[in-house]
Amino acid sequence: MCSGGATPLVDVGDIRREAVDGRRRRRRLAPPLPSTNRFLKIGNGVYPELDSMGKPLEWLRERAILTPKNDQAPLINDLLLESFQGKEIVYYSIDTVVNTEEAVHYPVEFLNTINPSGLSYPKLSLRVDTPVMLFRNIKPPKLFNGTRRQVKVLHRNLVEATILTGPHQGEIVFVPLIPLIPNDLPFEFKRFQFP
Repeated sequence: MCSGGATPLVDVGDIRREAVDGRRRRRRLAPPLPSTNRFLKIGNGVYPELDSMGKPLEWLRERAILTPKNDQAPLINDLLLESFQGKEIVYYSIDTVVNTEEAVHYPVEFLNTINPSGLSYPKLSLRVDTPVMLFRNIKPPKLFNGTRRQVKVLHRNLVEATILTGPHQGEIVFVPLIPLIPNDLPFEFKRFQFP
């Protein structure tokens, strides 16, 4: 058994314990950053000098930001998207209730607020050259969950991209809007969006 070995691990973070007059006190080392600043700092650390275009595919291949919570992803995406040049294209999902008799109980405005796990957000903003990750198996082994791509052309209902990782890296792929149906809700609804 370690004597006192775990204590430093407990003290890791933005709070430190200090022995003062034989008692332990908690002292905050620095005020926590607002989440926007924290995410911007992470983004700048992973993608330094993102605004200088002409980054090679190898540079993008080596970088990714994964979030522990789905609700953090849109904020990080929006912050990083501002660093890319070019016109921002916004894609809105088409949300419908599968059973048309239940549609009166679930208006589109409500469906647009639902963000179940594994489902794309109702609003997706993209620019050419942005790196994106696929969250559905579309056409394994080429297009599967986790495939990272770089956007090349943004069409109305289709995104043309270059695969960044894996055995098919460098290949151009076309990802369409697809119907996504979550199975963890008390009713069935369908979201047409890019996966």
